[in-house]
Amino acid sequence: MKKKFIRTAIIATLCASFAVACSSEYESSEVTKNNDGLLITIDGKDLVTGVIRSKKNGYLQEAEYENGVRSGDTKEYFPGSEDNVRVHEKYTNGQLVYSKTVDKDGLTTRLINKDENGKLKGKNVAVKQRRGADQPEIATWEYDDEDNFVMSSETLDGKEKTAAATVVNGEMISAFTKEIINGQWVFERELEVKDGVKTEKKYRDGELEEVTVEGPKKAREITEYSTGRNGLANFITKYEKYDEEGNPVGNHYTKNRAGLHTYEATYENGQPVEVKHYTRDGNLTDHKIYKNGKLIESLETKRDYYRNKKQVHAKYDDNGYETYRKVTYKGETIELINKVDGKLHGQQKMKTQGFFFDDKADVTAYYTNGVLDGDYVAVYRGGSKAQGKFKNGLIVGEFYMVDDRANTMLTGKNVDGKNIFTRIGDYRDEIGEIKDFKKTGLWKTVKKGKYDNGLITKTTEYKNGKRDGRETEYVHQRSGTRKNPQFKSFAWKVYNYKRGEKHGDVIVYWKKTDKINATATYVNGEKHGEEKHFNKDGDVYKKIVWENGKKIRSIKYR
Repeated sequence: MKKKFIRTAIIATLCASFAVACSSEYESSEVTKNNDGLLITIDGKDLVTGVIRSKKNGYLQEAEYENGVRSGDTKEYFPGSEDNVRVHEKYTNGQLVYSKTVDKDGLTTRLINKDENGKLKGKNVAVKQRRGADQPEIATWEYDDEDNFVMSSETLDGKEKTAAATVVNGEMISAFTKEIINGQWVFERELEVKDGVKTEKKYRDGELEEVTVEGPKKAREITEYSTGRNGLANFITKYEKYDEEGNPVGNHYTKNRAGLHTYEATYENGQPVEVKHYTRDGNLTDHKIYKNGKLIESLETKRDYYRNKKQVHAKYDDNGYETYRKVTYKGETIELINKVDGKLHGQQKMKTQGFFFDDKADVTAYYTNGVLDGDYVAVYRGGSKAQGKFKNGLIVGEFYMVDDRANTMLTGKNVDGKNIFTRIGDYRDEIGEIKDFKKTGLWKTVKKGKYDNGLITKTTEYKNGKRDGRETEYVHQRSGTRKNPQFKSFAWKVYNYKRGEKHGDVIVYWKKTDKINATATYVNGEKHGEEKHFNKDGDVYKKIVWENGKKIRSIKYR
C-alpha cells in the first residue's frame, strides 16, 4: 500500500484552484472599466464605491467595491433566502483573503485563508463527496504566518490521516504523514532533510517498509523491509546504494519473505564485481564474476523436467573470448572446452557436428590453436563411431567411420596436404576434401559396379560446406564387348549455385547427346527470366517467362 505523500506544492495547487473559483467578478450586460482595469460603471450607473447586488448562476450575490476594486465582503445566498449565506468571501484591494462555502446543512465544505499578498495562511479545508462513497473526503491543511506549511489531515472513506512539516527559510526539513490503525496513530511516511541529504521512510500498516536516502545530485540509498513468513520479524528485503552520478556502489541484495537471498551484487566504481541469483529456495542458479566491468567467470545451474542438475562453468579472457567451458549433467562431464584467444586449444569434449552427418556427436579431440592435433573420436546417437589421428589439422594414417554393425561408412587420408574423404555407399561413393568439418572444393560421385565401376555420375563445387559453383550430372553410353566394355560420358544436367542456392544458368541436354533440351536462369533460388525448351533439331517449341519464381506466361510454337 503506497499512498501519495502530501507535499506543499500539491496543497498549494489545490488551494489555488479553490481561489479561482471563489474570486469570480460580477458581470452584467454592460460593464465599463478605465485604463487601469478599475470598475467605473455597471449598467450605465456610477458604482465606483458601494455594494453590487446581482444574480449569478441563479444565486443572489452581494459584492462590496471601493474605488472600483472589490473590497470587503462578498456574499452569495441560497435560492429563496437572503439570510442563508452559501459563500462568504473577503477581499482586500481586490485580493481574496478569505472564502468559506457551506452546504444546506451549514457544514463547511471549503475554507480558504490568504494574506494580503495572496499567500495561503492559517487553516484551509476542502470537502468532496465522491459518487458511491458512504462518507465525504475531508482535507485540511494549515500554514504559519510566514506561509510555511505546518499541518494537514484528510479523511478518506472514513479513514483519517494527518500530516505535518517543519520549514526553515522556506525549505522543508522534515515532514510526516500518519494514519489510524486499530485505534492508534502510526506513521505512513516520514521525510527528513539534513545537510543536503533527504531521508524518506515508507510504512505498511505501521511497519517500516522502505527507506530511501538521497544525497547530493543522484546519490541515494534504498532499503526495503517486509514482515517474513512463519512469524519472522520485520527484516530488510532489498538494499541498493548509488553515488552522485547515479552509479551503483557497494553491496546490493534482495530477499524473499522467507528471509532467503534471491539476488546479491557487489559494485566498485559503478562496475559490477560479483553478481549472484538464487531460486526461491535459496539455491544458487547464476554466479558471475567481473574484472573492470568485464565478465571473466560464470557458473550457471539449471534443472530439467526431472529435477536433474545441469551446470555450466565458463571463463573468459580480457578480450571477452571464452577460454574454458565445462558442462556437467547428473554429475558427469558432458562437455569440456578449452580455448586460447578464442581458438580451441588442448583437450576438448563436446557435442558438435561430425564429418558428413547433420546429427550431433559426442566428440573427444585435441586441438592446437584451433587446429585438430591429436586423437579424434566421435560417437553418434545411432551407434556410429568415427576416429582417427591428426597432425596440424591433417590426417595421420587413415581416418574411418563405422556404423553400429561395424560396416565402414567413411574413410579419409592425407593426399598432397588435403584431407580427402570417401563416403561409402551401396552403389555410389562420394569423394572430396573436408576442411573444418565442411565440404570444400570439387566433390565427385562415382559408380560402384562390375562393369561401370569408377564412372563419374556427378561433380559439385563446394565452399564452406555449401554448393557454390557448378554442379554437373552425367550419363554414360556403353559400347564394346561385355568383357571389355567402353563408355562415353555425356553431360546431362548443369546447374550453377551460390551459397547453397541455385543461381545462374541451367542447361539440360538430351540424354547421351550434346544437343540442348532446355535452358533456364535462377536468381537466389528462384526461376527468373526465360525458360526455353528445344526439340532434337535445335528449334524452340516452348517458352516460359518467370519472375521471382512465379510463372508469368507460357508460349508454345508449332
